Amino acid sequence: MRRLFCLLLCLLMLPVFAFAAPQTPYDPSTLLRYSFLSPKQQALVDLLYQGVAGRAESIALPEGAAYDDAEAAVELLVKDFPELTHLTGQYAISYYQNTPQSATRVTLVYNDTDDAEALLAAVRAICTDAIGAPVQKVEFFHDAVCRLVTYTPELYGLDGANTALLQGQAVCNGYAQAMSLLCRLAGIPCSVVSGNAAGNNHAWNAMELNGSLSFTDATWDDQNDVTLHSHVNMSLEQISRTHFANEDLPFASDDRNEYFRVHGLLAESAAEAETIFASGVSTLVKTGAPLEMRFATRNIYDAIVGDLDGALDRANAVNPSDAQLYGSYSFRTDGDQLCLYLSR
Repeated sequence: MRRLFCLLLCLLMLPVFAFAAPQTPYDPSTLLRYSFLSPKQQALVDLLYQGVAGRAESIALPEGAAYDDAEAAVELLVKDFPELTHLTGQYAISYYQNTPQSATRVTLVYNDTDDAEALLAAVRAICTDAIGAPVQKVEFFHDAVCRLVTYTPELYGLDGANTALLQGQAVCNGYAQAMSLLCRLAGIPCSVVSGNAAGNNHAWNAMELNGSLSFTDATWDDQNDVTLHSHVNMSLEQISRTHFANEDLPFASDDRNEYFRVHGLLAESAAEAETIFASGVSTLVKTGAPLEMRFATRNIYDAIVGDLDGALDRANAVNPSDAQLYGSYSFRTDGDQLCLYLSR
């Protein structure tokens, strides 16, 4: 008994900074940004997650917890755990006046939402239809979110994965939260990235695919009547042309997973651009599927996009008669990402 009592006492005296990973409905290893925190910050996230799950309004922190660590932990908690639908972004961190560098307690604000189980059920239903490698699953989730969600500016600051997937309405945060939850339940490390795009506050996703950091922005690809793929599994270099994160994500990034490269729709030469364009026109005429492609350089992009009628004439000249496009057509271009979308 004495040995057992001693063991229990020793366990109780262990530092609070030895908590296990949070008890999430997905594998904790899929918490991408969590993995970049220090061990002490991770332990604080674990502690806070347990309290939030039980709707604790005030959570005492371990003695000696640094204010900066507490702030990093609570910021991650309120921004990157989509299943905590009852958690708002409002919180307060307490400290003693004579030791402002140390935090003593976190006070959180909750809403009346009680739809976490319904949200998880909806996400699992979508995941069952996702097949293939992780890259293909991200593409599937991207298209599903764009199909299911309508961009609703009135929800700014009030949206999440639950409003996106249960109500079909969200702004960028809801799109990104939904993508995170879908990816994590499919075993893909993913997180929401907050920052600025086109001069506005914005949120998108970072995910680890094949040992590389890739970025997806479903919000920008959801164009009401069409779903674009200009922002699917992009490299850091590509997305940084328009998106500026509030923080660094220390992970190698390249474009091996980028949508157009994976699908053979990246034109890296003028000749390749003509071939991809002509093939896309043929598919559009025969099946109605829109033509989408990315150009590796501005010059290659300008040669096609700068004279679409001429490009169509050249495509019609090489395509068989049943694959030639005449008459009206619609197109969208992205000069930042050098992408073209062509439809009838």
